[in-house]
Amino acid sequence: MVERRDTIGFEEGTILEARVVWDGEDPLFAKTFLFHPRDARTEILNLVDDSLMAGASRDEVIGKLAQLYLRWHRHGHLNAARIYKGGHTGTTAGPVVV
Repeated sequence: MVERRDTIGFEEGTILEARVVWDGEDPLFAKTFLFHPRDARTEILNLVDDSLMAGASRDEVIGKLAQLYLRWHRHGHLNAARIYKGGHTGTTAGPVVV
């Protein structure tokens, strides 16, 4: 994988969403990166594992994570781990069910 830009801000353990594209010679990252909040890492990994074990597709899991990211972004005053776990609504985000 080739990255043309400076990777300051990337740390080991960071969970992000990015598109990988082909430039005709090498795979490259596309322009946009979505960095999930660091303090929700455990909840994110649990949601991914539980969802995949429940039979959800990778696309469905990524869609759910994008929804949770937007919810966290809109409700910035709430703890990210709580949002990714679903605690602010009284329910859990839970696995993606197909």
